[in-house]
Amino acid sequence: MKNVKLISTLSVILLSVCTMFGQTYQEYKTPTIVRSSFDLLLQATGSYEKQRTDYYKTNSHAFAAGPEFAFVTYKETSSSFTNHTFLLGAEFGKYRSKEKSRGSTDRLKANTTEVAAAYSLTKRFYFEKNAFFGTGGGLTLQYENYNLRGSDYSNKNTLFQAMLPLEVGSGRLKHVTEVYQAAYLLKELAKKNALKRELTTDEELALAQVMATAKNKRFLNSGKLLTEEVAVVDSFLQAKNLLTDDGSAYTTTLNNVWKTSALFERRAGTVFSAGMNTYYHYMEAEEWKEETDGDAFSFNPFLLFQYEKPMNLRWQHSIAVSPNAMFTKMDNIKNRYFALEAMYQLGFYPTQRTNINLAVAGKLLSGKQIPSNPDRWNPSKKITETSIGISLTGSHYITPHLRVTAQINGSFDHQKQRPNGTYTDYKTNLTKANYVIAFAYVLY
Repeated sequence: MKNVKLISTLSVILLSVCTMFGQTYQEYKTPTIVRSSFDLLLQATGSYEKQRTDYYKTNSHAFAAGPEFAFVTYKETSSSFTNHTFLLGAEFGKYRSKEKSRGSTDRLKANTTEVAAAYSLTKRFYFEKNAFFGTGGGLTLQYENYNLRGSDYSNKNTLFQAMLPLEVGSGRLKHVTEVYQAAYLLKELAKKNALKRELTTDEELALAQVMATAKNKRFLNSGKLLTEEVAVVDSFLQAKNLLTDDGSAYTTTLNNVWKTSALFERRAGTVFSAGMNTYYHYMEAEEWKEETDGDAFSFNPFLLFQYEKPMNLRWQHSIAVSPNAMFTKMDNIKNRYFALEAMYQLGFYPTQRTNINLAVAGKLLSGKQIPSNPDRWNPSKKITETSIGISLTGSHYITPHLRVTAQINGSFDHQKQRPNGTYTDYKTNLTKANYVIAFAYVLY
């Protein structure tokens, strides 16, 4: 109960801070937005895990690298939002661990392979006062291969997952990227003494709308449309008679800012939603050349609060809080969990090409595992879990199409299992740390 009060108190404080310092964008009417992007990534990941239980201690290290392809396209209008996401990736790595148990020590080394493909659709229909109904779907196919070095042992898993979401709610996270692009542009033009006067708020918002609409013709070909898009913005500024006679400084600044000032998406708003995610899982496994398979259904009812608040050109607050549950039915066991999850993220944009995010997340979970035929060797278990994590992510565009990203994550998880009967509690402490380094070639 103390942990629940702590997370609830932190959420209220963070929301108050954001509301106190945040600037509203209620006056900005987002026009129809059509966007597409394709990322070709080459990434490397490394991780360290330390697990401690009442009976054994395990330390493990892993490293993996591989390519990933991501294609995202979405359309946002006043009455609907549609997003399609396609992912394809592979990782090839090495794993090693050391386990100490009752005076003995076991060391393992393995080669790992993972290949995955996924597709997801998000669809929302908006009504009066931003009330909405949402649905969509998702498909994931994943193959994993774990080969123990120096042994004939291997573990191969093929997993398939289908997901159907349903939700209702109120609110909207407005696309305000071009509000910031307009502010960047006007700030740079003012530095070059290229503006006769400051724009009014209405003129700035109108400029943002022009910028947003000008990009709707893009489909992974922004470079070819650069001249046409810049001309649209230039026509707006000329029509308002805002420019001085310093044409060279104005043209250079407009072209440079247009290419670099909207590389990171910015949103603002509040959303309350409630819904249900339904999952179907199927897995085929091969271990010691013996094949098994099985399937499961999961039901995930949830409440979700989302809050995005840009502070100014450089800072952004993000909050998400979600009470939720998970009910899973497999061939020989049932799981039911109730959780409270909360996340706060502080975004920092020191330059137009750079974004740094610091995120803190926490989770409280309570649930039960119920075997189909419980007995003294396989009893029902009550499970409680508390976890907290922190991550630091930095992204920088070397050019408008070449991005480098580095991320460091750390987390601590404490779990307690209490079997029915006279068994003693079983406790696990898990500490994790990992990093990700990725280079991406981006088309939009």
